[in-house]
Amino acid sequence: MIGPFTLFGLFQREKLINSWDLVICASWLKSHDFNVLKYIENKLKYYIEEDERLSIGRLVTISQ
Repeated sequence: MIGPFTLFGLFQREKLINSWDLVICASWLKSHDFNVLKYIENKLKYYIEEDERLSIGRLVTISQ
């Protein structure tokens, strides 16, 4: 089940220019779940341009 997020944020990486970490925290998330990562990736493809997606260096999911 998909529900609300506790945290959904982009954090700029300290030593890499134009590289961001997308950090997502929610009670319904399961850390290291491939299906969740694929779901988020598909949503990102729909809502943001390719060059913006390429600037995301890492996707971090945190289960609450």
